[in-house]
Amino acid sequence: MTGAPHAVRWAQALAGWGIPQALVDAAPESPWVHDTAMFAVDESVPRQSVSARVAREALAPSGTVLDVGVGGGRSSFGLVPEAERIIGVDGSVHMLASFREAGLAAGVPVLGVLGRWPDVAPEVGPADVVVCHHVLYNVADIDPFLRALTNHAVRRVVVEITSVHPTSGYNDAWLHFHGLRRPSEPTWEDAVAVAQELGVDVQVELSLRPSMSASASDPVRAVPFIRRRLCLPADRDAEIAEWLEAHPMRNPPTVATLWWPGAARQVRGS
Repeated sequence: MTGAPHAVRWAQALAGWGIPQALVDAAPESPWVHDTAMFAVDESVPRQSVSARVAREALAPSGTVLDVGVGGGRSSFGLVPEAERIIGVDGSVHMLASFREAGLAAGVPVLGVLGRWPDVAPEVGPADVVVCHHVLYNVADIDPFLRALTNHAVRRVVVEITSVHPTSGYNDAWLHFHGLRRPSEPTWEDAVAVAQELGVDVQVELSLRPSMSASASDPVRAVPFIRRRLCLPADRDAEIAEWLEAHPMRNPPTVATLWWPGAARQVRGS
């Protein structure tokens, strides 16, 4: 493997989080399926988080936002009304449909772009602020991903990630149900090192994780969600519920907000 040392280390660390193919093949449902409702815009959208504040500072008094890995739009709709137009990139047609619905409900012009970043970057114009929340731990080839974010931001790039891998809370469950030990890296510090390696003037602030959607925190959804993630069949639900009662699973409580100046040319009309 060649490349910048910190980027290589990032990729190698992420590889350790892969699920053994035998478990994936035997699973009745894909462990990678996401419940669209968990990412939908609702009253819990984080408007006062560190990431929202940092992005809003660069938008004032108004501007365009590019949201990479937009999901239903929770990251970018927290920036309204300063965000007067939002472009969302996502690999799921269902997520983009939820994003467009949120735009209609809020009266905010939106454009959904289907595809993976940075593959679709050439199809997307610059924006005043580029936000990317809770995506980096899914990106092995991180250098071109971050470069494309920077090259599409006129004023600022704002990235939010959990301080440790977002599925770290499942580590004990993997060990219990499959005898599989999970890794502990990479972390937010590794992401910062990669960004610095690219030569950007990255700033960082740690904070408590903003509230999640009502659907994401619904205990009724917990067992089916965890069952899918652990590649288990539905007939194990009672066992999963019993285990969860004794071993509550918690998402990483801390997030890191990383931000740095953009390198795109001024957006016309902004």
